[in-house]
Amino acid sequence: VKALLLTLYHNKPFMVFMLTVMCSGIGFGMWFGLFFIFVDTFLNLGTQFAELSVWGMVMGVVAIPIWYRLAIRWGKRRTWLVGMAMFVLLFFGTGLLQPGAEGFYKLFALNMLMTFASVSVSVVLLPMLCDTIDYGRLKDGAERSAVYFAMNGLMIKAQLAVGGAIGFMLVGWFGFDMQATEQTPLGITGMRLSVAWIPMFFMVAAMFLIARMPLTEERMKVVRRRLKMRDERLQHTASSVTAA
Repeated sequence: VKALLLTLYHNKPFMVFMLTVMCSGIGFGMWFGLFFIFVDTFLNLGTQFAELSVWGMVMGVVAIPIWYRLAIRWGKRRTWLVGMAMFVLLFFGTGLLQPGAEGFYKLFALNMLMTFASVSVSVVLLPMLCDTIDYGRLKDGAERSAVYFAMNGLMIKAQLAVGGAIGFMLVGWFGFDMQATEQTPLGITGMRLSVAWIPMFFMVAAMFLIARMPLTEERMKVVRRRLKMRDERLQHTASSVTAA
């Protein structure tokens, strides 16, 4: 197990990828864990939340082919950066929302933005992970795809849970009371920090890491070409041994 973990650790592109997923996962976990409470208790728009969710699903269907084409045209890294920038706008806009019925349309627009941005992650995340797997296979010659995917799945679940826990801890520490009819200024500040401003910081950190990812589209062409040459050489050697 120690040798396996060291192998993953020495795959630097994979480590940068996991740090990026960690930052974005914690930020989104904080927002997602508190968003309904924010809408229902603070904005007093909880009865319209189901309508937002339905339209969000429609947006998700529409967004898939758009992000797919953008990923082909721009490359995975630039597409992911654009998606993260949309999350920054989402969190910034969430922090500016005020209670009242007139805020519904702003909330509706932000919810559509959230769904649209989320699809970008769904489109590029696993292909980016596959790039790090190919790099690791070229570097150490071992096939460990299952381990990489398992680590990625575990970290995504853990980060969302950690983000939600941090968010609830902060709003409780600032005194936000979900049962109260009127919140204190300190409690409102804690909610805005937890659902908007701190998640925005995590997304900015994720954008910085994405920009520093070493596996560009050009480098991945080199990696895959070398992998193909090595696989062909091994296949030729195996065929020669079998024939002999």
